[in-house]
Amino acid sequence: MKTNALHQLFFAAVIFVGLATGSSVKAEEFSDDPRLYGTWIMESMQYDGESLRPRKKSGYTQIKHYGKDGTYVCVEFARKTSEKGEVFVEVFPFEYGKPGYKLKNRMYIEMGRAPLKDAIVFLDKDTQRGRWGTRTDIWKRITLPKALLDHIITSARIHQERWSGTMQESMKKNLFE
Repeated sequence: MKTNALHQLFFAAVIFVGLATGSSVKAEEFSDDPRLYGTWIMESMQYDGESLRPRKKSGYTQIKHYGKDGTYVCVEFARKTSEKGEVFVEVFPFEYGKPGYKLKNRMYIEMGRAPLKDAIVFLDKDTQRGRWGTRTDIWKRITLPKALLDHIITSARIHQERWSGTMQESMKKNLFE
Protein backbone atom coordinates (compact mmCIF):
# COMPACT_ATOMS: atom_id res chain seq x y z
CA MET A 1 0.00 0.00 0.00
CA LYS A 2 2.84 2.40 0.89
CA THR A 3 4.59 1.61 -2.41
CA ASN A 4 1.50 2.62 -4.40
CA ALA A 5 1.25 5.91 -2.48
CA LEU A 6 4.96 6.60 -3.11
CA HIS A 7 4.51 5.96 -6.84
CA GLN A 8 1.54 8.31 -6.95
CA LEU A 9 3.49 10.98 -5.09
CA PHE A 10 6.46 10.56 -7.44
CA PHE A 11 4.31 10.87 -10.60
CA ALA A 12 2.50 13.88 -9.15
CA ALA A 13 5.86 15.53 -8.48
CA VAL A 14 7.06 14.82 -12.05
CA ILE A 15 3.88 16.30 -13.49
CA PHE A 16 4.12 19.34 -11.21
CA VAL A 17 7.76 19.98 -12.17
CA GLY A 18 6.89 19.62 -15.85
CA LEU A 19 4.04 22.10 -15.57
CA ALA A 20 6.03 24.50 -13.42
CA THR A 21 8.99 24.61 -15.81
CA GLY A 22 6.77 25.03 -18.85
CA SER A 23 8.15 21.99 -20.59
CA SER A 24 5.82 20.48 -23.09
CA VAL A 25 5.77 17.70 -25.59
CA LYS A 26 6.57 19.16 -28.98
CA ALA A 27 4.59 17.94 -31.98
CA GLU A 28 6.60 16.43 -34.82
CA GLU A 29 7.77 18.96 -37.37
CA PHE A 30 7.39 17.69 -40.92
CA SER A 31 9.40 20.53 -42.43
CA ASP A 32 12.41 22.32 -41.05
CA ASP A 33 11.44 25.23 -43.32
CA PRO A 34 8.05 26.65 -42.26
CA ARG A 35 7.65 28.34 -45.66
CA LEU A 36 6.51 24.97 -47.03
CA TYR A 37 3.34 24.77 -44.96
CA GLY A 38 0.23 25.78 -46.87
CA THR A 39 -1.26 25.41 -50.33
CA TRP A 40 0.64 25.78 -53.60
CA ILE A 41 -0.48 25.98 -57.23
CA MET A 42 1.69 24.90 -60.14
CA GLU A 43 2.32 28.01 -62.23
CA SER A 44 4.30 26.25 -64.93
CA MET A 45 6.02 23.03 -65.81
CA GLN A 46 8.83 22.25 -68.20
CA TYR A 47 10.15 18.85 -69.17
CA ASP A 48 13.85 18.73 -69.99
CA GLY A 49 14.39 19.80 -73.61
CA GLU A 50 10.80 21.03 -74.06
CA SER A 51 9.07 24.41 -74.00
CA LEU A 52 7.69 25.95 -70.82
CA ARG A 53 3.99 25.18 -70.23
CA PRO A 54 2.36 28.00 -68.23
CA ARG A 55 -0.76 27.10 -66.25
CA LYS A 56 -2.95 29.84 -67.71
CA LYS A 57 -2.13 28.90 -71.33
CA SER A 58 -1.97 25.11 -71.01
CA GLY A 59 -5.19 24.66 -69.05
CA TYR A 60 -3.46 22.21 -66.69
CA THR A 61 -2.30 22.67 -63.12
CA GLN A 62 -1.88 20.94 -59.80
CA ILE A 63 -2.53 21.93 -56.22
CA LYS A 64 -0.27 20.65 -53.44
CA HIS A 65 -1.12 21.15 -49.80
CA TYR A 66 1.38 20.64 -46.98
CA GLY A 67 -0.32 20.61 -43.58
CA LYS A 68 1.59 21.26 -40.37
CA ASP A 69 0.23 17.89 -39.17
CA GLY A 70 1.98 16.06 -42.03
CA THR A 71 -1.02 15.98 -44.36
CA TYR A 72 0.06 15.94 -48.00
CA VAL A 73 -2.39 16.39 -50.87
CA CYS A 74 -1.81 16.54 -54.62
CA VAL A 75 -4.71 17.08 -57.03
CA GLU A 76 -4.56 17.69 -60.79
CA PHE A 77 -6.93 20.06 -62.63
CA ALA A 78 -7.58 20.41 -66.37
CA ARG A 79 -9.67 23.13 -68.00
CA LYS A 80 -11.89 21.58 -70.68
CA THR A 81 -14.53 22.78 -73.13
CA SER A 82 -17.68 20.78 -73.76
CA GLU A 83 -19.16 20.18 -77.22
CA LYS A 84 -21.57 23.04 -76.43
CA GLY A 85 -18.66 25.38 -75.76
CA GLU A 86 -19.08 25.41 -71.99
CA VAL A 87 -15.86 25.59 -70.00
CA PHE A 88 -15.51 23.24 -67.02
CA VAL A 89 -12.74 21.82 -64.84
CA GLU A 90 -11.91 18.12 -64.62
CA VAL A 91 -10.45 17.10 -61.27
CA PHE A 92 -8.06 14.20 -60.74
CA PRO A 93 -7.21 13.49 -57.09
CA PHE A 94 -3.69 12.14 -57.27
CA GLU A 95 -2.31 11.56 -53.77
CA TYR A 96 -3.19 11.94 -50.11
CA GLY A 97 -1.11 10.95 -47.13
CA LYS A 98 -0.95 11.67 -43.42
CA PRO A 99 1.89 11.81 -42.81
CA GLY A 100 2.70 12.15 -46.47
CA TYR A 101 5.85 14.28 -46.68
CA LYS A 102 9.00 15.46 -44.94
CA LEU A 103 11.39 18.26 -45.79
CA LYS A 104 14.53 18.16 -43.64
CA ASN A 105 18.00 19.49 -44.48
CA ARG A 106 16.85 20.09 -48.08
CA MET A 107 16.00 16.37 -48.41
CA TYR A 108 12.40 15.88 -49.53
CA ILE A 109 10.38 12.69 -49.08
CA GLU A 110 6.92 12.42 -50.61
CA MET A 111 4.54 9.53 -50.00
CA GLY A 112 7.30 7.17 -48.89
CA ARG A 113 9.32 7.49 -52.09
CA ALA A 114 13.11 7.77 -52.02
CA PRO A 115 14.44 11.04 -50.56
CA LEU A 116 15.50 13.69 -53.09
CA LYS A 117 17.92 16.50 -52.39
CA ASP A 118 16.78 19.96 -53.50
CA ALA A 119 13.50 18.65 -54.97
CA ILE A 120 12.00 21.80 -53.40
CA VAL A 121 13.95 25.06 -53.57
CA PHE A 122 12.43 28.29 -52.25
CA LEU A 123 12.93 31.20 -54.62
CA ASP A 124 11.13 33.58 -52.25
CA LYS A 125 8.52 33.28 -49.49
CA ASP A 126 5.70 32.59 -51.98
CA THR A 127 7.53 30.84 -54.84
CA GLN A 128 9.28 27.50 -55.03
CA ARG A 129 10.89 25.43 -57.74
CA GLY A 130 10.16 21.74 -57.70
CA ARG A 131 11.83 18.89 -59.51
CA TRP A 132 10.00 15.67 -60.37
CA GLY A 133 11.68 13.18 -62.68
CA THR A 134 12.62 15.10 -65.82
CA ARG A 135 10.28 18.00 -65.08
CA THR A 136 10.86 21.32 -63.35
CA ASP A 137 7.82 23.08 -61.88
CA ILE A 138 7.31 26.57 -60.52
CA TRP A 139 4.84 26.74 -57.62
CA LYS A 140 3.16 29.80 -56.10
CA ARG A 141 1.55 30.00 -52.68
CA ILE A 142 -2.21 30.32 -53.01
CA THR A 143 -4.98 31.04 -50.53
CA LEU A 144 -8.15 29.20 -51.43
CA PRO A 145 -11.56 29.66 -49.85
CA LYS A 146 -11.78 27.29 -46.87
CA ALA A 147 -14.76 25.41 -48.33
CA LEU A 148 -12.88 24.75 -51.59
CA LEU A 149 -9.66 23.67 -49.86
CA ASP A 150 -11.57 21.38 -47.48
CA HIS A 151 -13.38 19.85 -50.48
CA ILE A 152 -10.12 19.28 -52.37
CA ILE A 153 -8.46 17.65 -49.33
CA THR A 154 -11.49 15.47 -48.57
CA SER A 155 -11.81 14.38 -52.20
CA ALA A 156 -8.14 13.41 -52.34
CA ARG A 157 -8.38 11.51 -49.03
CA ILE A 158 -11.49 9.59 -50.15
CA HIS A 159 -9.93 8.82 -53.53
CA GLN A 160 -6.75 7.50 -51.89
CA GLU A 161 -8.62 5.49 -49.25
CA ARG A 162 -10.92 3.78 -51.72
CA TRP A 163 -7.94 1.96 -53.18
CA SER A 164 -6.35 1.05 -49.86
CA GLY A 165 -5.77 -2.59 -48.95
CA THR A 166 -8.47 -2.41 -46.29
CA MET A 167 -11.04 -1.06 -48.75
CA GLN A 168 -9.98 -3.56 -51.43
CA GLU A 169 -10.55 -6.44 -49.02
CA SER A 170 -13.88 -5.00 -47.92
CA MET A 171 -15.04 -4.54 -51.52
CA LYS A 172 -14.04 -8.09 -52.49
CA LYS A 173 -15.76 -9.56 -49.43
CA ASN A 174 -18.92 -7.47 -49.55
CA LEU A 175 -19.40 -7.15 -53.31
CA PHE A 176 -18.12 -10.37 -54.80
CA GLU A 177 -18.34 -13.14 -52.20
